Amino acid sequence: METNKKVKLSMNLFVLLLLYITSVKSIFATSELDSFLARTSVTIYNQMKDGSNFTVHCKSKDDDLGSHVVQVGSPYEWKFRVNFFATTLFFCDAYWKDKSIGFNGYEAKRDLSRCPWECVWKGSEDGLFGYMEGYTDPDLHYAWK
Repeated sequence: METNKKVKLSMNLFVLLLLYITSVKSIFATSELDSFLARTSVTIYNQMKDGSNFTVHCKSKDDDLGSHVVQVGSPYEWKFRVNFFATTLFFCDAYWKDKSIGFNGYEAKRDLSRCPWECVWKGSEDGLFGYMEGYTDPDLHYAWK
């Protein structure tokens, strides 16, 4: 009789474990949660027609990436993993001649579905333009001030 209870308990635990594994697997099959596991890249390109450079300084709560000069033909890129709570934020300042722009280079709440693996920014005389992954037209624009 005691052996029957142990077998029944073992079978119940096994079924619960299978249900748990199945539910976790289905959760991680969504593209947004796949982003937590993969590394996301942010790339900033210089498309100044006059060939001038601009400088970008980005940081998060935990990491200061420092100042980087973005030259025509030499993009600036960094990679990271989005945190579990989807609160990853890299805020940036860009400087060109006597003008500047403050922008969020990566904001998980905005970008998990917008650009889950590769976020692209392009700087020109008109400002910085952000591109949704897989699209050729920008969906974000920040003008130089």
